[in-house]
Amino acid sequence: MLLVDTIPPNIVTTSAVFNGPNQAVLVAGDQVSLTVAIRGNSAKPTASLFNTAGLAILEVDQSPYIFRYTIQPGDNGPVIFTVEAVDDAGNKAVAKFTDPSRVAGTMFGAICVVCSNLVPVNMYYALQIPLRLLLWLWSLRVQTVRI
Repeated sequence: MLLVDTIPPNIVTTSAVFNGPNQAVLVAGDQVSLTVAIRGNSAKPTASLFNTAGLAILEVDQSPYIFRYTIQPGDNGPVIFTVEAVDDAGNKAVAKFTDPSRVAGTMFGAICVVCSNLVPVNMYYALQIPLRLLLWLWSLRVQTVRI
């Protein structure tokens, strides 16, 4: 009887740990990392970010693996690591990990991401003051009344 391996590696999603600067908005030059456990892979796993535009560097050759990435000019949006692992039989596993506290790019990008809860709560409240001021100024606009 011939047994065929059809079981892909196991990327342990509950093991994910993110590291990086203690700020919500990342700029070019900032480094972020993901530590994640993978079981059953034979080849070194890979990780990409920003829809495969960036490739993370693998820093540890055994599980738990550490992937490090330096933010590049033009990187915008949530920091999402896409991790791929392959075993000897060619079975592939893919998992996505979104850093819940950081976003890359401009402050405008961070304001857009507030709505999807990717920016910490203190950033949300920091944005409330200027937004409330703008609403108050709008309420003071001159009204035209016809007699």
